[in-house]
Amino acid sequence: MKSVLHGGQSVTAFPVENAPDRPVLQLAEVMDTYHRSSPWYPQKTGQGQGQWVASLADVAAGFDLILLDSYGVLSRGDGPIPQAHGAMDHLRAIGKPFRIVSNDTTALGSRILPKYVSRGFNFKQGEVVTSLDAVHTFFSGRDDLDSWAMLGAVNSPLPEVTSAMEDLVATDGEVSARVKNILFLIGMEWHISLQKKLEASAQGRQFGVAMGNPDIAAPVHDRLMATPGYYAERFMRTTGQSAAPIVLGKPGNAVFAEALKGYEGIDPARILMVGDTLHTDILGGNAMGFKTLLVESGIFTGQDTAAWIQKTGIVPDFVSPTI
Repeated sequence: MKSVLHGGQSVTAFPVENAPDRPVLQLAEVMDTYHRSSPWYPQKTGQGQGQWVASLADVAAGFDLILLDSYGVLSRGDGPIPQAHGAMDHLRAIGKPFRIVSNDTTALGSRILPKYVSRGFNFKQGEVVTSLDAVHTFFSGRDDLDSWAMLGAVNSPLPEVTSAMEDLVATDGEVSARVKNILFLIGMEWHISLQKKLEASAQGRQFGVAMGNPDIAAPVHDRLMATPGYYAERFMRTTGQSAAPIVLGKPGNAVFAEALKGYEGIDPARILMVGDTLHTDILGGNAMGFKTLLVESGIFTGQDTAAWIQKTGIVPDFVSPTI
């Protein structure tokens, strides 16, 4: 843990894997939560089980652009997945354009490169897009920012947008009477005690809800840690929210629109989306008309992937053990 300044005071910020009272989820709970969230997502597409391949290298040459998720594809927590460096080197070697498309809301794509450098990836400007880019686009120019509260972080990665919003970490989870909308942005400093206070203070009220990061959980080493989508779904359910949330990250199309900037002329069927999560990467990619590759190195590590594909009805074009 480390101390950071918040409002002139030193506040303890916990690393993602060490945050106190932050839920560690089982895969069945993650999938059940995604299922409850499915009315907010694109419709399911695809048939069968998908073609099983050894790795991304088996299919990459057949596409004009490769889009890749980050957590569960390139890394688990701070540690890179062993095959990831070689896979990215292969894409460079065959001259295949790619972009990382992550639901990470801790930084804009243009500012997140040091995180990847620390993990051994030599990505260049323009090769990483995050759902924070979609958040930035959505809120730019709006005149109602002071009607929003955000589930965020001590040091906001987007102060030009969030500085006018009520900080739910700073209010100890309680949402004030002036707030009409809530942005679920970052979960690293959020935990169940704050969530319960938020839910209690929101009872009997209706809000507009936006999800910057719709992920229910992220693979961190050998655990699945709750992420903002988990808290958003729980909030919607326990407080009886009636309006569907705005989904800015995958599987919504806003983050894909950011990822396709500069590549608008490519036939969607010539784009491959690589991810570890059926309800975000694969469902979102299928809905965009992309081909999709599910890797088993993320939330499905050690699981019966074929059974989950059949149970969810979300079918990738390809499945591989890892990237």
